Amino acid sequence: MKKNKWFEGLQENIGNSIVSGASSLKKDIENGINLLVNNAVSKLDLVTNEELESQVEILEFIREEMSRLNNIIENLELRIEELENNK
Repeated sequence: MKKNKWFEGLQENIGNSIVSGASSLKKDIENGINLLVNNAVSKLDLVTNEELESQVEILEFIREEMSRLNNIIENLELRIEELENNK
């Protein structure tokens, strides 16, 4: 039997449609998964590395300032104690 060109064309068109549909389905699935992951991550209240580094710098500054102020307080307390003992 001879192959019918029309039938071959039909087979080719169907094959191309299936491949195209599979590719489209793959993209749809990937987009859906990306959407789910992005939604889940956004609910976690995460911060960026830049925000974290900024907060670390602020915390280091506050620690240094607290240490400096504690030294001042200790010196003032010693001075008060000296003044009270000299009465």
